Amino acid sequence: WRDPIQASFSKDTLRVVVPLRYAATISVKAKNPIGGDWIWLTKGETWGTAAKPQRMKVTVDLQLSIDGNWKVKSVSKLESIKHGAAPSGNFCARVGIDICTPKENLAPRVESEINDYLVPKIESALGKADDEIQKALDVKKSATALWAAIQTPQQLQKVSDKDCPTQSGGTCKKAAWLVVVPTTMGMSQLSLSGDELGVDLSLEGKVATVFGARPKVKAKEFPKLTPPVAPTEFQIRTALELPLSALEDLVGSELKKDGLGGSGSAKLQVKSVSIKAEGKDSTKKLTLTITTDGAYEGKIVVVGQLDYDSKKGTLSLEKLEFDSATKALFAKELKSFDAAAIEKRVVASARWDLSKESVQLRKALTASLNDVLPGKLELKGELKELSIIDAKIEDGVIVARIELSGKLGIDFTPL
Repeated sequence: WRDPIQASFSKDTLRVVVPLRYAATISVKAKNPIGGDWIWLTKGETWGTAAKPQRMKVTVDLQLSIDGNWKVKSVSKLESIKHGAAPSGNFCARVGIDICTPKENLAPRVESEINDYLVPKIESALGKADDEIQKALDVKKSATALWAAIQTPQQLQKVSDKDCPTQSGGTCKKAAWLVVVPTTMGMSQLSLSGDELGVDLSLEGKVATVFGARPKVKAKEFPKLTPPVAPTEFQIRTALELPLSALEDLVGSELKKDGLGGSGSAKLQVKSVSIKAEGKDSTKKLTLTITTDGAYEGKIVVVGQLDYDSKKGTLSLEKLEFDSATKALFAKELKSFDAAAIEKRVVASARWDLSKESVQLRKALTASLNDVLPGKLELKGELKELSIIDAKIEDGVIVARIELSGKLGIDFTPL
């Protein structure tokens, strides 16, 4: 009878411990201390019963490795057979007098006989098991499927999707696809996680998003196995769109908190903010029109140029100045207000952290990679770093080309 198997993994070796219960009958001769002949101490006596079985543990080590051609090699070895305590009591024979010996004194001999019977059978079975394991653990088949799947464009967003990953605060106007062009794939040796055999995986290559129709890709040839680089450094280039209407809401909510200028009735209360673009491409200027009431009911107009900080991942308005009409206001009606302080407040509100605006995008990118092979591939980590490549204004939308990066661990369960 077999109890539940115990398995553990250390380095490249899977250790399997098989607890067994058994009952046997034995016959044992001993030298007659009186006459010198041999006598039966026991003949067909039990060595364990169904009610009180004997116990043993058979330990087998399987050394597993993956070679450069993605093939699993298995070398198994019978590590040990450990027997439990001998049955209690004595074996006795009557030859004029009772000759008895404790059963535990016979244990080494009985266990040796059992081992002589079991070891050849176990070793023969292990030899066949090595071949079966190498066939069953077809890592190359799974890795080839992953290599093909990772190159299949994954849909990042669909037209009309709400909370659009590539457009802050809007509905998707175009489809987007995640395209991976791998160059190498690394894989660790097998390891045991729970009751599943798995590997650590690393991929190197380029990752980008493509907008519009599903792109056509030419599959790269399946590579030779290389050691993994863990965790994998991911860099994904994509675009993030920020409609000027969304920026109006961000700037407006910030300026409405405390208003502009002094306090109480002397404060300029912000009713609304509108942002319009003028000019072409990177030279486009943004005009902020701030509608106020309170101390002054009217409009304050600020003009600036779109700029970005690549390392900090922020967009901002630089070279800000009031238009001529607003300058005249501060020279007369708003003479008591500190124009420089108001300008500084507007500058602070017109600064947008794309790390915050790209949260939905980063989640969608990670989800798309996880969907390559559902249930077999899992990413652990985050695309935390963001840098801006460039930014421009098109049709009322700021389009920022960005690079997201981070270290992602890849768990792959090939079997």
